[in-house]
Amino acid sequence: MKQYVDRIWPLAVLLLVVLLWHWPGTLAGRVPGEGMATLGDLPLFSFVARAIESGRVPLWNELAGFGSPLLAEGQIGVLYPPHRLLLGLLESRTAFVVSLVGHTALAGWLTCCCARGLGQSRAAALLAGLAFCGQGFFMARADHAWAWTTACWLPLIVLATWRWMQHGGWSWPVLLAGGLGLQLLAGHFQVAFFTMTIVLVIAVAIGIRTVRTDPVQRRRSAGRGALVVLAIASGLVLASAQLVPTAELLQRADQRGRGPAYLQSYSLPPAHLLVNHLAPGSLSGHPSAEPLLWVPFRSSSREGLCYVGLLPWILALWTMVACRKDRDVKLLCGLLILGLLFSLGRFLPGSGLLRALPGFDRFAAPARWSVVSGLFWALLAGRGLDEMSLAAIQRWSRRFVVAVPLLVISGLVVIALSASDDAAGQKLPRVFDQVRTMLPGLAPLAMNLAVLGLLASGVLAGILTSRRRWIGLAVVWVALDLGWTGGLLRAMTWEPRVDPVRQSPVLGSIAQRKGERVTGSLGNTPMAMGIAVFTNDGVPDMDRYWENWVAPKERLWKRTLATVPVATRWNDMAIRLQNTPRFMDRDDIEFLRLGGIRTLVGSFDSESTDKDFPLRPAETIRDEWLTRQYFGSDLATTFLPDATWFRWELDEQVVSARGWLFPVENPPTAGSDPRRFRRPPPARRRMLETAVPLADIQDRGETVVIRGTATSESVMVLADLDYPGWEATLKTGGSSRRLDIEPAFGAWRSVLIPGPGTFEVIFRYRPRSYRVGLGISSTATVVWLILLLAACWQRYRATRIPGETPLP
Repeated sequence: MKQYVDRIWPLAVLLLVVLLWHWPGTLAGRVPGEGMATLGDLPLFSFVARAIESGRVPLWNELAGFGSPLLAEGQIGVLYPPHRLLLGLLESRTAFVVSLVGHTALAGWLTCCCARGLGQSRAAALLAGLAFCGQGFFMARADHAWAWTTACWLPLIVLATWRWMQHGGWSWPVLLAGGLGLQLLAGHFQVAFFTMTIVLVIAVAIGIRTVRTDPVQRRRSAGRGALVVLAIASGLVLASAQLVPTAELLQRADQRGRGPAYLQSYSLPPAHLLVNHLAPGSLSGHPSAEPLLWVPFRSSSREGLCYVGLLPWILALWTMVACRKDRDVKLLCGLLILGLLFSLGRFLPGSGLLRALPGFDRFAAPARWSVVSGLFWALLAGRGLDEMSLAAIQRWSRRFVVAVPLLVISGLVVIALSASDDAAGQKLPRVFDQVRTMLPGLAPLAMNLAVLGLLASGVLAGILTSRRRWIGLAVVWVALDLGWTGGLLRAMTWEPRVDPVRQSPVLGSIAQRKGERVTGSLGNTPMAMGIAVFTNDGVPDMDRYWENWVAPKERLWKRTLATVPVATRWNDMAIRLQNTPRFMDRDDIEFLRLGGIRTLVGSFDSESTDKDFPLRPAETIRDEWLTRQYFGSDLATTFLPDATWFRWELDEQVVSARGWLFPVENPPTAGSDPRRFRRPPPARRRMLETAVPLADIQDRGETVVIRGTATSESVMVLADLDYPGWEATLKTGGSSRRLDIEPAFGAWRSVLIPGPGTFEVIFRYRPRSYRVGLGISSTATVVWLILLLAACWQRYRATRIPGETPLP
């Protein structure tokens, strides 16, 4: 019994701490609010949950503008097993909270396993687990499901690589492949790229180290390294059901804007890197943080939050100094430094050469490498807890109780002097005038300095006489530090479990428009009500974006905080829908009619249009809840102090429809065939005067049925995205036949109705990429399970049957 308790207590403590970190959701029954939880992932969770309940595999999201390939986008992890399970059993908001807490605890537990695999004690492994799952990467992205569903598998993959390269054992490459496959299925492949990079570095480093120690092992090390590469390839194969559709999407994706300005955005400046490891509350959590301290460096407090706790940081530094000759510590230090350097992004000398490498030329936000450095900070801290003597604790406390405030102040001075082109005499007051707003965020630092002071002065000498008491203090200290900091800096808040329609007058005003399309500054929120909404997901002109975020004299950008500022590089579909009605013209009205859009909602303050302009202001609504979700509590009063939103509608006489019939002659006359247009037609062509709107449209996601009556040969246009995998069938007079789908107006679907009469056109989404990927994944999963069972059986025989030894 005692042995069982010794094994289980770290996991129990870890789970308890994670539950308490998220107590509003776990104990008080609240749900996530603000940030991307409300505007992004929660509506998508709701959509996927409804699709699963109806028996669908949601390959297509019919509520995202003109439709989008949900699986191929990889944003929500449609095929990720935990999501399938949770969304099939629980209400979407509950599933979100359970997934957040469960994956955070899983990240901590797998880090505990990783630390134990490196020879650390259970207490040290617990501290490492708390440091990793409570670090800034998890704090800042609690409202992004991709972050915790991908990052939690990193420790397992690192452990599997390390153990395989150093000790062998066939179960490790199998676990490596399985962990990477799950990480890829969770979507958003940036963390998976980080993982594969680190795995290759570990394999090469341990291989070289082994050969230097014992040259006879050269062949064995090379074989193990080759198997690591094979395991990575196997992980990719396991995730083929996700990766093959994504590869198809990338072939069609708009790559404009992904230049150096995009790839270098959200790098982590060196001074910010230092201060964020000591006092992240000085750089985050107050209204002036973004415009004063981050935007001048083309970064953000969310992306740059790399805190792992002050005590783990000190323990890791001590380990790097005191155990510098230990070969495992050397490798951990090297991996930590590599993660820190990569997180610098454009501030790293030679970063241009790095961007030429595969993977680095694809992903922006280099600051996210902090998830990798966070793991190695945690593992080094665990080693320090095991090795650091009680006398050394007291000595280092004396040093850091003085050094930490000096480093924080020095870092803020450097940031202030570098942040703008003003004279030095004006820069420092601008930052330090904000100290009063920083004070709440500095509370965890004050607690840390107080504990360091007590340790340094000998007040806690009684605790330091017992190692068990010291370990208990360290665990409580780290849990309180990270929990407090996370509560202050987490972008996501917690709100009562109330239907958003009851809290938001704006959402209430459009709640009855199911089956319709709306556009405006709403994020994904209408999806939760079954309403299609347009969001601007294009890559902005990053130079223009950073220049306009903060206007001269620190006056914040007085516009709706849309995904991008004024469209400056293109005039694609949906981009124009972000414009305020004040800038719209007759061509935009034609576009609204063709796309089946009648309602625009936003916080833009537009002047009244001409009386004969068919777009009319319908309602002015005060909505504090939506303002808070959209801008955040800190910036809501700055961007939209009166919380006023506007709803605009097309005149009732103006016909708007999602489907249209365009009569065509054979051969078609110039300007009459929508298949010949590369973009929506201008109003002066008057194409809709002869077109017939189609109202009988049934949309079930992967199947869309349109019925109507044609008076002659016509082109039927459905204002849905033309994308590979869609098939069309025409039913007329009891017979049916396949139709070719052609693009109309550049991006929509169209089919030719050959003659007069009633018809029914059925569009079905059956992407070959998904079928091929699913077949590969299914076969690979069966093979993987067989290998896992074989490896486990061999391990069992090696440990239970006398005379058996594990295979190398």
